[in-house]
Amino acid sequence: MSGSHVRVWVDRYGSYELAGTIEARDVGLSFAYDPSFRGPAISAGMPLQVKPFSSHRTETFFHALAPEGDTQLDFLRLMRANRSEWLPFLQRLGDESSGALVFSLEDDAPGMCEGYDPVGEDYVETLAREPALTTMETLSSTRVSVAGAMRKVGLYRQEKSQPWHRTRGAAPTTHILKVPNEHLFPLETINEAICLTVARLCDIETEEFELVPTETATILAARRFDRPLPEDPILVSGLARPKRVHQEDLCQLGDTPVKYEPSGAHYLSFASRLVRGACANAFGEAMGLLCHVYIDYLLGNCDNHLKNFSVLYDETMRTAQLSPAYDILDTTIYARVASEMGVPLSFNRSIVGVSYEDLVEAIRHAGFPEKLALGEFESVRDDVLRHFPEACDIVASQGFAKEVERLATPMSQGLKARAGFSFTERDRQYLDTRGLGTDRRK
Repeated sequence: MSGSHVRVWVDRYGSYELAGTIEARDVGLSFAYDPSFRGPAISAGMPLQVKPFSSHRTETFFHALAPEGDTQLDFLRLMRANRSEWLPFLQRLGDESSGALVFSLEDDAPGMCEGYDPVGEDYVETLAREPALTTMETLSSTRVSVAGAMRKVGLYRQEKSQPWHRTRGAAPTTHILKVPNEHLFPLETINEAICLTVARLCDIETEEFELVPTETATILAARRFDRPLPEDPILVSGLARPKRVHQEDLCQLGDTPVKYEPSGAHYLSFASRLVRGACANAFGEAMGLLCHVYIDYLLGNCDNHLKNFSVLYDETMRTAQLSPAYDILDTTIYARVASEMGVPLSFNRSIVGVSYEDLVEAIRHAGFPEKLALGEFESVRDDVLRHFPEACDIVASQGFAKEVERLATPMSQGLKARAGFSFTERDRQYLDTRGLGTDRRK
C-alpha cells in the first residue's frame, strides 16, 4: 500500500471495522468514509457522507491525536520529517491514539499479532533517567502514544502488583506514564498529584493515578479512562485486554486547532456549547465543565486549554458525557509560565486580577443561570480551600513529605488570593526563581 494512505479502523473490542481512509493530496490530508461503513461517525464534526472531508476538517481532527511538545520534536527527528508533514505521525499512531480508533498502512485489519511483553524491572528507572531516549525507543518498537507536553509513554499493567508491559500489534495500553522535566518545572508530577487529589476530594471525577518514585524523578502513572477492563475480558498473552472507548477533545469537537483562547473568542462559552451539543445530559455536563474551570482557576492551572477537556462516548459511540478531569496542575508557581488561561474567566484571559465582576460576565456570556452558577462557584471555592491541606497530607503520606512541604506554601498562598479575587502579579509565589524554563505552550 502506498505511503500516502492511512486506513482508519474502529476497534469493536477484538474485531475491527474499516471506517475510512486518509489520503495525502496536493492541498493536504483528506479523510473519506469507506462505502461499507455504516457508523456511527467517528466525530461529531465529521458526519457520515460520501464526499471526502476538507484538509482543514481532516487535519484538525487527526492532528489532535499526534504528540506535542518535546515528544513531537523527538519524533520528528526520528521520522526525519518536518512540522508540516503530518502523515508520518498518523502512520505511526497505529494502535494507541486516544479513543477507539486504530490506524494501519495495510488493507488487512489490525490485531493479528496482538500481545504484551514485560519491559523489565529497570524500565521505569531508565525512563526517568533518560526520558527522551527511552521514549523514542518505546515509540520505535511499538507505536506513538497520546499527545502531551511532558514526555509520555503508554504501557500496560493489569494490577498494581504486576509488572509493566509493552504492547505488541494492536493490543491496548492501560496507563500513560508521564516523566517530568525537573529542570524546567520542578516537582511537576507532585504538583499534579496534589491538584488531582484536591479535585477528587471536591467530588470532581478525575483520572486515576499513582506516583512512581525513581532515583531520578517521580513519574505519574495515569490509568486511561478510555481503556476500561471489562468484567469478562478477552485474554491476550494471558492478560485481560482493555476496551477502547471513543473520545474527542474539545479542539476536535469544535473543529479548531487553536487550543488556547485567542482574543474575543470566549472559550468558556464555546466549550459550553460544544459540551451541550455532544452530551445527552446537556445542562448537567455543561455545569460539570464550569466546575472544572472553577477548579482550574482556583488551583492556578493556566494550562486548561481545549485539548485538556474531552467528551467520552458510550459503547455505541452515539451518546457522550464529559470525561474525567486530567492534566491539572498549578502553573502559576513557575516563574516563566504565561499567566493567561486556556479557558479563562476574564476578558484579558489572565488568571492575575480576575474580579467578581469578571466571573459574573463570564457566566452570563456562557449562558449559565447566574444565581446557580455563582452559588456553584462559592461551593467549589469553599471545598477547594477546605480540602487543599488534606490533599497535601494524602500525597505527603505516600512518601513525598519533603516535596509537598516545598510546594504547599506557594500553592496555598496563590489559592487563597484567587479565592478572594485579590491575586496580582506581585502576589505570585514561585517555587524556585532559578533555572526555570520557558512557557510550556509549544
